[in-house]
Amino acid sequence: MNTCRVLRCQNPVDAVHVWNGNGHRRVEIGVCREHGIRLDAGEERAYERDTPERIMVLMGEDLAGTGDEFVTGVKIESAMYLTAPDGSQAIRVRLETLRRGSAQPGHTEFMLSEKVAGRLAQMLLDSIPLGVDQKRRDDDS
Repeated sequence: MNTCRVLRCQNPVDAVHVWNGNGHRRVEIGVCREHGIRLDAGEERAYERDTPERIMVLMGEDLAGTGDEFVTGVKIESAMYLTAPDGSQAIRVRLETLRRGSAQPGHTEFMLSEKVAGRLAQMLLDSIPLGVDQKRRDDDS
């Protein structure tokens, strides 16, 4: 009997969950009825390989063990009293965060020079795939 691929679940497989592997390849994962419903509803999850051929699904409290924190908000302010090591104006950044599988918010703060802030902004923009609508808006500018 095949068991559900959600960590710690021993229920029999009743559904197939499809994961597109972040666009790299389609993977079909056997899950029980309960987890199939939760996954189809969009519940937060993470995928880990427990062997090269098998993928394990992490959900609920097991997500906290991944250590991933997601940024839920950003506050940026000029640090008028500080000059960065490169001589430019310093910028203070505060990131509001939420650890996967936890309802406890957190935050981290750091300082950037204007030059590094510009590079970071460009890197973030370059990493976001443009949809047709976004490209059209940019072309109109």
